[in-house]
Amino acid sequence: SHWTCYEVVKLFVLGLTLLPIRACVLVLALQVACITALVITCRLEVAHDRGCLYLDRPFTGWRSRWIWIFRFCGRAILWSMGFWRIKITDNRSNTTTCPNMIVVAPHLSFVDIFMLCWAFPPIVCAVGDGVMIKYPILGRIALACQGIFVDIKSKDSRRACKEAMATRADPNLWRGPPTVVFPEGRITNGRRLIQYKLGAFLPGKPIQPVVLRYPHKFFNITGQGPASRSKAWPFRMMTQFYNSCEVELLEVYRPNEAETQNPEMFATSVRTLMANRLQVQTTEHTYEDAALFRQAARGRVYTDFEVQAVEDMFLLNFDTIQAWLKDFQKLDSNHNGRIDRREFRKWLRDGPLKNSSRRRKHQRCCDGGKKFLDHLFCIFDTDHSGYIEFREFIQVLALFSGRCPRETQLKLSFFLLDKEGKGVLHRDTPCLQDLLRESSFTAQWINFDDFCMLAEGNTDVLVMAVDESSFKFASAHPRC
Repeated sequence: SHWTCYEVVKLFVLGLTLLPIRACVLVLALQVACITALVITCRLEVAHDRGCLYLDRPFTGWRSRWIWIFRFCGRAILWSMGFWRIKITDNRSNTTTCPNMIVVAPHLSFVDIFMLCWAFPPIVCAVGDGVMIKYPILGRIALACQGIFVDIKSKDSRRACKEAMATRADPNLWRGPPTVVFPEGRITNGRRLIQYKLGAFLPGKPIQPVVLRYPHKFFNITGQGPASRSKAWPFRMMTQFYNSCEVELLEVYRPNEAETQNPEMFATSVRTLMANRLQVQTTEHTYEDAALFRQAARGRVYTDFEVQAVEDMFLLNFDTIQAWLKDFQKLDSNHNGRIDRREFRKWLRDGPLKNSSRRRKHQRCCDGGKKFLDHLFCIFDTDHSGYIEFREFIQVLALFSGRCPRETQLKLSFFLLDKEGKGVLHRDTPCLQDLLRESSFTAQWINFDDFCMLAEGNTDVLVMAVDESSFKFASAHPRC
């Protein structure tokens, strides 16, 4: 997908000849689709269930006939994008019927839904982000396709979506177009199949697996990689001589009794089947992993962990991790995906130590404070690379926010106070005064077990330890 001399010449030549024709066809098809959607959705009753929007019954009468217009509009849109021919391979033993639920992987591009509408006439419904409904034209077309639209940030909305999908999966309750689900949850590069979300598998009904491929030689039109993030991507796609897509319908998968009772087993079996057909491997990365990776890639940040593991270890949620990623990208002033010592010192003084009781003394003894913070930097730089990566940044924030295991906090606090490495602390250590005041402890020296007992119930012990250690270190290295 890199710019080559051939690609530049082709863009120039086809941009002057074929592109105007394709653009005219695209605009005309969108106009017809928009008018059709406005007519179909006129006075249409839409169910609003906890932030989830959908139709509780399929179109009948004239509306069911008008939706055939979308099929030809969709094919015209695909032609304008360079898809002259779409290869559809049907491996089903019975091609006359189709289950109500279609599971598609991998999700490679926004073009996928047009391909599926062509493969399953007249159209297919889809489960999508509720944000689409807010757009005037796109929202009308999406609603006319009888999809299910969910607020992905709302648990209640996601729960309502699962209930709507369960209704759609039952042929006795829904006799409209089949519902398409991309169980990976978002666009990926297709080299691995990530964990499937369970919504399509919870009803325990037969499903239709479909795999997609976009063979290419010069330009990869799928939605991942530098080419797809370029502003020139639509023009490059529309200035190819032709683009290719292969839609393969696998045999209908009917779950056994164990899979009906266990949606995770059902999803895993289907994912393995589709991965084998695609000749790719599966990975235990989730939708959240893919979403975080994509957000991190925009700032050149490397994520080398699984979101679920971090959530379990530090008692975090995905929104918090995303917020910390934004903070990390702000601190990374040179945009190299890592935090150096200077950036770390600035963040620590303006963040966790901002409300330190010895803030002014830190500033007066800034040389010593700098050395201490460099020492603290080395503690958090667990791989000794000279930089703090995002994974290590999460560990730092989890420590200071109290989200990490209590024992880890106490070990770090004790380590910071025990500067001489004796394994014990003297009771005159200023940081311990508040802890000892409410205790009957009389010994002069305090080991780690005693420290844990004294610190029980004190949530600020780590900040106190950093504050005291920083002040001691700064006082020992005053400005010359």
